[in-house]
Amino acid sequence: MPLIVGFLADTYTGRFTMVLFSSLIYLMGLSLLTMSEFISSLKPCEIVGKCIKARKIHEVVFFIALYFISIGTGGIKPCLESFGADQFDDNHPEERKQKMSYFNWWSTALCCGLLLGVTVIVSIQDNLGWGIADLVLAIFLASHL
Repeated sequence: MPLIVGFLADTYTGRFTMVLFSSLIYLMGLSLLTMSEFISSLKPCEIVGKCIKARKIHEVVFFIALYFISIGTGGIKPCLESFGADQFDDNHPEERKQKMSYFNWWSTALCCGLLLGVTVIVSIQDNLGWGIADLVLAIFLASHL
């Protein structure tokens, strides 16, 4: 997806439009995933406990949500970092230094986000449930759009 979407962004839409569009698709996927945990007709089973086979509607909504999240991620990854780097002028010496600093801060923020994802979000999943963790991620993404 990043190769295809990166090509489409560079050729047709532009990075900003692709990041915005991909973020909306990503948010739709997170919202569907969250709804599949909270709306009773979308839950895998009617009975809480051992579930032998999930309902078809749950499977459909679950996989559509995962596809939307994958497509959204594939659209954001190739465009966001380079979109930020485009804000600096390579011909200006001071901005060239700021651009290098930007990449350092980008990598630091990415690593911090990964650390929060594997600690805080996993802790929420373990202690409060998948639905709450998905809701936290969806709210966080929506608040940054």
